This record gives sequence, C-alpha cells and structure tokens, in this order.
Amino acid sequence: MDVTVQEAIQDLITALIRSLGSSHGKLLTLMRTCPPGAESLALRVLTIFTEHGRASTQLVALVKALINERDLDARFLIPIIAEMDKVSRHLCILWYQPSKLPYLQPDIMRHLPRIVSILNGQAEPKNLVRSVFSSVVTTPPQTFGSVTSNLPRVRQSELLTPAELMVLLHDSEKEIGLKSAIEGISFSLTLQSDLLADAPHSNWHLFLDD
Repeated sequence: MDVTVQEAIQDLITALIRSLGSSHGKLLTLMRTCPPGAESLALRVLTIFTEHGRASTQLVALVKALINERDLDARFLIPIIAEMDKVSRHLCILWYQPSKLPYLQPDIMRHLPRIVSILNGQAEPKNLVRSVFSSVVTTPPQTFGSVTSNLPRVRQSELLTPAELMVLLHDSEKEIGLKSAIEGISFSLTLQSDLLADAPHSNWHLFLDD
C-alpha cells in the first residue's frame, strides 16, 4: 500500500481505534496478523492504544510476539518497554532448551539496545530515547512515584540502575553502532548525574552499585 494512502487511513481511523480500545479482540487479531507492508498502520494503532495509559499485558505479549517473528521498527518497543521485566519471566524454565535461549535474556536488557539504535543525531529519536531511559532507570527513593511521565513505569525492583544501563550500552556497541552507543552513553551520564543530584548521599550506593 502506498505510504500516502497509509497516512490518510491512519488519520481517518484514529477516532475509531480510540473508541474500540485496546481490549477489542478482533482489532488485536488484526494487529497480530497484519500483512507485510502494513506495519506502519499497526504501529499507529499501538501508539493510539498507549498514548494515554499503560499497555495491557495482552498488548505487551502481542507486540513481543510480533517483534520475535518479524524485523519490525524499534519504535514498536517504545510504548511497551516500561511494562517489560528487568528479569525475564521465562527464567522459570527449569530445563535447558537451546531453542528457548533468546527468551532467557532479561526483557528490558534484551530489547533496550534496539531502541538506542534509532539514535541518529536528530531531535525526535533523542527525545524518544530520553523518555525510554527515564521510564526504565531507577529514580531516587524519596521521589519515586512523584515524577509524571507519558510512559508507564514498571515496578521499582524491575528497573535498571544507571550503572546497569551504562554497562548494557557499552556491551551493545557492536549491535547498535558506535555513534548510537556514544549518544546513548551521553544520555545515560546525564541521567545518572541528575539522579545523584536528587538523591541523599546515603542512598548513592543504590545507583552506583553494579
């Protein structure tokens, strides 16, 4: 489908998608089975579902399944990354299955580098990545829950520490590219400085420890 046609359809369906809501079974099925070339439309539906609230567990599972099966734009991850776990729930598997190995990686740490890879020096990707970092990195204890954000926040115990974020970005340099890694690390350093400035000295170890 021509890009301009898709954009026109996206504008027309916005009100309808909002009225149906993210629990509409047939709409979720359409997203799950969208044909190749219709991914931008599926992304628009996902964005509408999450623009004013948290992604449901069902929606998160649907998007994760799509990402595992297709080479989708990293922007599919942005609305749901903060609803993922720092430690994958699949770690409860008690026997070794090589075919399951990709799923044994922590969810946030597995997918975050792909989001960072969209950094290209432009303002829009910068703002998106900053927003994601703010939603998945720990905040000082005394301010947790008081910071507003358009992105939902996972449970505090499942957030990354600034140190974990730095290590992840460094280890993912080959995957995301040197320029994107440097840009992401720069954001991480700024975020860590902001957190340390807000936190009492007695709590600094919570953010600096690996």
